[in-house]
Amino acid sequence: MAFQGLERLHWHSMFEYEKEDKDRYFDTVMLIYVSKTYRLEDIFRDMLEEITQSRHSEISDCRGLEAKLVENLRGKRFLLVLDDLWVNDENHEKLLSPLNVGKSGSRILVTAQSKEAALGSNRLIPISDLEEEQYFSMFMHYALDSTIFDDREYIPIGRKIAKKLNRSPIAAVTVAGQLWRNPDIRFWQTTANLDVLNKTKGALWWSYNLLVVDVRRCFQYCSIFPRRYELERDNLVRMWIAQGFVKDNDGNNEDVEDVGQDYFHDLHSCSFLQLKRKAPSDISTGEYFTVHDMFHELAKTIAGSDCVKIEKSITEHLPKHVRHLCIESYSEILFPEKILELKNLRTLIMCYSVEGMNQDDFERVLKKLTKLRVVHLDLRHLSRVPPCIGGLKHLRYLGIMSPPPHSLILPAEFSKLYHLQELSVHPNTRLHCPSQLKIANLINLRYMLTWYGLNIPDVGKLTSLRALYHFYVRKEKGYEIQQLEHLNNLRGKLFIDCIENVQSKEEAVRARLSDKVYLTELTLRWGGTDERCSKKALESYKRLFFPPVPETTQHHPPELQEEVLEGLRPPSGITVLCIRDYGGVIYPSWLTGDGCDKEQEQDRPALQNLMFWSCKGSSDPPKIGEFFTCLRTLSVTDCSWNYLPVKLCRLKTLRELIVQECPNMMTLPKLPQSLKSIVISGCHPSLADTCLTPGHPNWRRIKHIDQQIIR
Repeated sequence: MAFQGLERLHWHSMFEYEKEDKDRYFDTVMLIYVSKTYRLEDIFRDMLEEITQSRHSEISDCRGLEAKLVENLRGKRFLLVLDDLWVNDENHEKLLSPLNVGKSGSRILVTAQSKEAALGSNRLIPISDLEEEQYFSMFMHYALDSTIFDDREYIPIGRKIAKKLNRSPIAAVTVAGQLWRNPDIRFWQTTANLDVLNKTKGALWWSYNLLVVDVRRCFQYCSIFPRRYELERDNLVRMWIAQGFVKDNDGNNEDVEDVGQDYFHDLHSCSFLQLKRKAPSDISTGEYFTVHDMFHELAKTIAGSDCVKIEKSITEHLPKHVRHLCIESYSEILFPEKILELKNLRTLIMCYSVEGMNQDDFERVLKKLTKLRVVHLDLRHLSRVPPCIGGLKHLRYLGIMSPPPHSLILPAEFSKLYHLQELSVHPNTRLHCPSQLKIANLINLRYMLTWYGLNIPDVGKLTSLRALYHFYVRKEKGYEIQQLEHLNNLRGKLFIDCIENVQSKEEAVRARLSDKVYLTELTLRWGGTDERCSKKALESYKRLFFPPVPETTQHHPPELQEEVLEGLRPPSGITVLCIRDYGGVIYPSWLTGDGCDKEQEQDRPALQNLMFWSCKGSSDPPKIGEFFTCLRTLSVTDCSWNYLPVKLCRLKTLRELIVQECPNMMTLPKLPQSLKSIVISGCHPSLADTCLTPGHPNWRRIKHIDQQIIR
């Protein structure tokens, strides 16, 4: 089937419904954006990614990808949507070839602008434009600010503007976005008289010109990424900052990241950037955006030769003065000397490349291209960063992605990167540094994006640091918990491990956790390392980071644990708190409310998710202060408690209760009526039995809860 029409909106929701339906007709569904220029290899990779959640970068040729696709589609009933297929060519037959193995009932849905691109289908369904009133209603939905209650003056002007846009949805949301940003009626009247809006490209160009200069530069920068490439929000903003595109407003000391996010919002509100998907992530927002094809063409036109992509290692027309370069297809055989001659290059990134850059070429890049500010490369089994990196005096952003094993040694010369703002590596990469690395030189370092944190002494000197996901306390100078004392710019998640190495409450207090007001998630753990490692890797990691110490020094008495936890008072803004492997009998006053005055109690309104994992110091649970007025989830796992906190019924916002692997627990307290979900698993057998026995007190306490998992 072929659909004709420039824009297709309504069938996207149908596709998502089919994808999420538990009783769906199709075994697998694939939504593939094709557009005017496409490579068969990319289409096959996109299809495999939809099926297997992997782009199969280990496969380097189209024939291998086709074979893998056949393997994954054989005997399955599939729905394939090819969105925006253009003119017919010899690739269409090759595109259909691996699809013949599908089960009877499989369907291919094509959206196209011409009959010639219909893949030979004999059923064509033209898509008519939106009805005029439907289009106007959509336009005004995006154009009117919700604070405008009297819209009578705006409606006739809005109708006049909408008529100019020829029912183009992309023009509607773009122009409407600019009207929403400027609700002055005089601006609307001026806009209604513009002839440039009569064509879609003219409307996009008009919208672009309304952006401030710095925001325009940020948009132009997006042109170096492949068409419909998924851009992670915070990562893109930090690249803009590294290039110097983001300026604080009139020197008012506004946070540069906040300004960058404002730029991003400007582009998103006018649909220059469109949200594609959200995904859970330990080290980012997990929000991914794409650039619409027409905007991508606009960005390329405006950026000109400043921003260039290399596809299939083609470099014949590579301008000498290019500043920002993206390599989509890297080959060590074809890696040209021309790239090393680009003396003014500011950005060098790799996207989608099957082959990682070899170490020799990486070293050549570092030696030759000394004006680089942003480097993000896929590297082949890099274990040690070359010392010559110290020569990149302008480097602000360094991203290194390398396949396992994820272990990377930084040279002492790394401390010469005085302007470095971010080092981004694979989340499970362990960074090792020589003792002579002068960490205090990295005064501008704001992000060290690795889940395992830093194996570097004196991290406390990095006072600009904003991301430090893991901090391991050690009984060595430079690794004490008080290294956190002045890191008050930390935000997001912080996991403090090996708290048994904190020797006193005074040491804990010196960490000044309560001053880290930008933190949102905090984990406090006694002992252990991250369980995502394999056992062999875990043992190796322990030997490297935590040399064996005499058994007598490893002991952390319960009384000392209680004092230390009391001293680790979290900031009031955190929404998630997890206490792990705590062996104390008494819980801190900042958790229970004991001994706290009213002002202190009211200082903890933000907590939404509270977790206790492997807390085995006492058979009695902690009291949970009633001042946790936003608490929605309580999770208790592998704890020695005989019962749950008795005053849970007073937590009026609690929605979810999870109790797992607590063998001593046999009874439930009175629970709040607000609970919507409860999970009881792996506890004392009588607890599950009585919860399922009508009339039993435990059964009566949970009968009002809609969702129950009892086992």
